[in-house]
Amino acid sequence: MTQYSKVPFVHEWLSKLSYPGASWSEVIHTEPSLDHLHWAFLFAIFSAVLQLFCYATTKLFASTLIGFSSTPPLPRHVKSKAEQSYYRRVGEAVRYTRPIELSQYDCKALSATHCDGQLSAKEIERFLIACNEHHLECRKNETRFQESLFPILTKTFTLTFGVYISYDQAWLYDRNLFYVGWPHEQGLDGVADIKLLYIAHIGWYVYKLFGQTLLDRHLKDFMAALVHHCTTIVLMSLSYHASLLRVGVAVLLCHDPSDIILHGAKLMRLLQQTICMNVLFASLVIAWFVTRLLVFPYHCVLSTFLEFKEQHGNKNTHDDVVISCCSFLMTTLFILHLHWFWLIVKAVRRTLSGKPPSDPRSDNEADQDSQQQTNSTKK
Repeated sequence: MTQYSKVPFVHEWLSKLSYPGASWSEVIHTEPSLDHLHWAFLFAIFSAVLQLFCYATTKLFASTLIGFSSTPPLPRHVKSKAEQSYYRRVGEAVRYTRPIELSQYDCKALSATHCDGQLSAKEIERFLIACNEHHLECRKNETRFQESLFPILTKTFTLTFGVYISYDQAWLYDRNLFYVGWPHEQGLDGVADIKLLYIAHIGWYVYKLFGQTLLDRHLKDFMAALVHHCTTIVLMSLSYHASLLRVGVAVLLCHDPSDIILHGAKLMRLLQQTICMNVLFASLVIAWFVTRLLVFPYHCVLSTFLEFKEQHGNKNTHDDVVISCCSFLMTTLFILHLHWFWLIVKAVRRTLSGKPPSDPRSDNEADQDSQQQTNSTKK
């Protein structure tokens, strides 16, 4: 079947891998089955490797790109060189290029020892607290940078690959063709590549489910994102098993663009590129509305209620149950899209009112954690 693939070298390489269960050659030459989905765990591992790459890139370049330093700034009100020197002496004494444990230091002793009593204990305490707040903000910015870089890289790749393998397929643009010849007579053209796209996506979501639950920050929309990931994994697995690959590809292509734009806007915000951020933010509103609130429900969700029922409904109880489950799961995703779009609209209203732009999904929990850590240094 690789002769029908646009990337035969990828399938040849995967076929050579010694991997438990069905071989990749068997995956692309047989009808879709749940037995094939163990390959998703390999792609989950690939996703984890990419996450490590993003982590290393963040550690190497984020501080330079974002413009923060491990050395905390001196208080803004300090003008004289003598005062600046006193603050630097205190900072060097407590190693202020890293988080400071205030309980280990006596501010009065620091004042007497390192600045001849010219700075009060209260001023030194405020300075050390500000140093810790600086380090916490740096760490949060590194986390935000990594959180944006990973989906930009992975989703850009999957979107590009998805468009490349399907842009010339007539069924992508006509929902009446989604189910023609279903399930076993839809032709071989592009099936191997579609299976690769499908299984890679499932693996990505498996990793994200693991990472978001155990590794990443729990943001304000944690539960909504958790429901989204679980729903997506079940939907993709079920539609793969039922050979509903054509409509599945359309669903994937409706979702990836908004993710890329969203995280691109967040990255531009970190890099303080205001114009690019505003352009991407405006593009996000349009892309989200068009792809997720118009094209997705009309082109994909409705096809399971109308076209499938016309062509294959009431013929097989099992098939009716499967398509009903897929319809329910896609409707669940649509409801989540409405929820997130409302958050986007709130962010637009905030920006239009003159307030600084913010990601309404993010940072509440992180900020609470940071405040708790900062407060702990005061004890």
